Parts: sequence; structure tokens; C-alpha cells
Amino acid sequence: MKKVIYLLLFIFIYIFSYGIYEKGGVLIPGAKPSALGGAFCALSDESVAIYYNPAGLYQIKNLEITGIYGGIANIKKNILGGIILNNFSSHLTGAFSGISYLNGNDNSREDIYSITLSIPFINDDEKALSCGVNLKYLYAIYESSAATFSVDIGLLYKIKNILSADTINLGLAIFDMQSSIRWKNGIEEKIPLLIKTGIAYHAKDLLNFTMDLDIINDKQYVNNYKALIKFGVEKTIDFVSLRIGYAGFSTVLSSITFGLGIKLENFDINYSFLNHTEELGTTHKIDIKLRIPLMNYGEYFKIKIFKGDKKVYIKWLSEAKKPDLYKIYIESEKGEKIFKEKYSSKEETNFLIENLENGVKYFIEISAIYSGKEKEKTEKIAIIPEKMDKKIKLFYKNAKVLYSNNKYEEALSELKNAEKINDGDADIIMLKEKIEKIVQMEK
Repeated sequence: MKKVIYLLLFIFIYIFSYGIYEKGGVLIPGAKPSALGGAFCALSDESVAIYYNPAGLYQIKNLEITGIYGGIANIKKNILGGIILNNFSSHLTGAFSGISYLNGNDNSREDIYSITLSIPFINDDEKALSCGVNLKYLYAIYESSAATFSVDIGLLYKIKNILSADTINLGLAIFDMQSSIRWKNGIEEKIPLLIKTGIAYHAKDLLNFTMDLDIINDKQYVNNYKALIKFGVEKTIDFVSLRIGYAGFSTVLSSITFGLGIKLENFDINYSFLNHTEELGTTHKIDIKLRIPLMNYGEYFKIKIFKGDKKVYIKWLSEAKKPDLYKIYIESEKGEKIFKEKYSSKEETNFLIENLENGVKYFIEISAIYSGKEKEKTEKIAIIPEKMDKKIKLFYKNAKVLYSNNKYEEALSELKNAEKINDGDADIIMLKEKIEKIVQMEK
């Protein structure tokens, strides 16, 4: 039944989307990138990354459906679009998109239909490297009609855990490589080539700085090339993100951009505003996104999560054969994402995640990998780290003193008293397991 529902949603979202044949104009797809001035090549953490750097799509861990709308130049022109994206495994994310740039004065339009694949080659605690490709079909109608195929490619490199939790991203994408379009009257027209480079800095306090340099190859410019600078800043406070940017354009004057985003558990909405000259008026764009939890496949395995002071302690037991690798996906209610891997052939293992924020809700999922494929996956579990309760802190301190004096049985007695008050504290559980292991070895 679920597969039928997803298929119907796929067909429903199969709508048109705007084609960026002319590069450097005001037609920046997506409300979030638009609010950041179009500087999105190195961030690329939304489904609209298809139009900025397809390599970034692997960062999305759910099935997502996105609707795109933009009213441009006093609603004389419109952007309508849709994207359906799914994270099929830790090694592959795919998307289908369609977007249309519609002229409100006649029936002219430019459409792009894309199949996008994003593959991470490396993704560990220190770095990540991914690539992405768009396979596109372009269809345009003016006085005549024309169609062609085109290809985009992108790379994204992430340097993680700078200054404990900060990340630096480097992005490179090339759009419409060696593409031209032939009209029905026989005239062939070259589609401008766009090279996007970008750098983004993600701070642990959920502050993003991002900058792009766009290089356009088009015969209308001096020496056939034009360079444009774009940059933006995003600050996330709870479930609201505030954005401001500077967008350099080739067809109109550069401009300051503004916008905001609201992120709920399974629903996002993004808005951007850009003011042009009096003749062009204003541009408003809005994206609406629905997240559908991934379909779980294979057998579930048992998982226990214990909260502590700025930490979470995870234990799990595989229900099947011994896995090759475990992967942990963590996302805070503020939008911060953490990815961990643990190589282990044990059916039962554990993992400690530290440097979290007390009072913030985190959503945790774990998958077990066999021969390079995800065979088991947990449901998404929510937990909020917090300081140790004062009532059990005394038992915990007494147990540590007894443990340091090799009085293991007395230490375990203190910890059991603490568990009667709260059996879900991470530090209590970890110390208890440590002592029990020593006691077992001495028998």
C-alpha cells in the first residue's frame, strides 16, 4: 500500500520547472538559495541543490516532495516546479524534478526535466566527498519550439569538526556542458555554460556563511566570459531560519536579498524577497516541502538510548547476522546534522555521542550494513540530553569513589539505587557496565 501511495505522489508532483538557459539572470530557483543571494553551491542541503550543485543531495536522509513557486517582475513571469527526492541508501540519493519558466504575456516557456543522482564516495567523522549528476531534457517554446538533452556535474567536499563542531564546505559544479538546442526552423543555438564554485562555513551555533563565484561562458559578453559574486548569511533560532544575501546579476543591477524558513518535524516552508528596479518590480518566491520518513526495510534490531549531560549513549543488538558497519544519523530540532560510523562485527555494540546541547531534541536513526548494503534500520527515536538529576548525582559520586578504591560490589549497589530513581541516565549506565565487566573478569 505504501508503494502505491508513493507512486501516486510521484505522479502528482510530475509538474513543470523552470529552465535556466540564460545564466546570470534573476531567475534563481528555490526560495532558500534566493534569500542567500544564490550562494548555494557549497551548502546544497536542500532538494533545490539540483540547480546549484547536485552533489549535495546525499545530505538529505528522507523521502521529500517539494513544490516551487516564484512570481517575477510584477507577476509578468512565473516559476512553477516540483521535486521528488529519496535517499535509497547511504550510497545513493536520487531525484526527479521538473521546472518551468512561464511568460505571463504569451505562451512562451522554457522547461527542464531532470533525473539526478548523488553519491558520497567518502563520509566519515573528518571529511566527506560526494559527486552528483543531472541528466536533463530541455524543451522551449517561443515563436518556434526546440528540445535537447544536457548534463550537469558537481562535486562537494566537506572538512568536518573544525573547532570541535564547525564545518567548511567546498563546492564545484558545471551546468549545461557542451549543450546546444535546435529550433524547428533549423537554427541551432548554443546554451551558455555555467561554472559555479563556492565555499560555505557552518558554525556549531547554527550560523551559515556562504559565497559563490559564477563564471558564465556566453558570446554576448566581452571575451565571452562574465564573473558574478554572490554571498549570504543564515542564522537558525529554534525552528526559524533568518537569511540575507547579496546577488550579482548579469541582466539587472545587483541586489540585497532577504528571506526566512520555518522547519517543523515533517514540513518546511521557505520564502525569499528581492526588490528590482521600478520597471521590474519585486520578486517573491516560496517553497513548500513535505518529508516522509524512509520506508524501513529488512528486520529491525533492538536499540536503547540513554541521555546524559550534553551526551547520548546508544546500545543496539542486531537481530540478524553480524554486520560489517553501523551508521548513525542524528538531526537536532534546530536542523543541525551529525553523521557517525562504527566498524564492528559484533551483534551487540555501543556508541557515545558527546558535545550535544542540553534541552534540545535530537532524532536518531541507526542502520546496519552488510556487504555494502543497508539491511536493517531503526525507527527514528527522539531524545533530549539533560544534566544529571540531583537525587541520583549523590549515588553516582559515591559509586565513583568506591570504584576508584576497587570496591566494586558497593559501587554497583550505589548505582542500582540511582537506577531506581532514573534508569535512563547515560553516565550511570556506562559506569555500571564498566564495573560489571571488571567483576565478570575477576570471577
